[in-house]
Amino acid sequence: MSDARQSRPQRQSILLILLVAAITTPAALALGWYRLTGDPTFQPLALTVERLETSEGYSGTPRAKALIRAGDTPLRRRQAELLERRVRAAFAMKNVEIDIRIATGSGDDPTAITYSVGRNSFGPFGAEDAARGVHDTMQALSLVGEPARPALRHRW
Repeated sequence: MSDARQSRPQRQSILLILLVAAITTPAALALGWYRLTGDPTFQPLALTVERLETSEGYSGTPRAKALIRAGDTPLRRRQAELLERRVRAAFAMKNVEIDIRIATGSGDDPTAITYSVGRNSFGPFGAEDAARGVHDTMQALSLVGEPARPALRHRW
């Protein structure tokens, strides 16, 4: 009887060791491959896109950027914020992340947006013509390697 009781905790210990080994082996192998090759895609434990982009030698897919220029009046600032929300929504419907910045000009300058993908820039487009820039930016992303994704049409 005492042999049966000793073997049960022993089996539980072995099972626990096997479970820990099964959980840690993939991370250990990925870390080893990263150390061997230097490939940042195999760097384990809390890897983020931002961390990949800042690592040396990373040449990921290009990101879309937009710069909205508007006057410094309250009306122009509200127009710029509205345009930012609409452009962000248009790209979100196409499953593309875009970095948008707003720059204020002087006086009552009209609101305009300039898109860029890598070294290419499109615009400036007026607020009423910003959708054409979304189309041009999506075309540029498809030419430089951004994978095509199913999209919903935006309404504006």
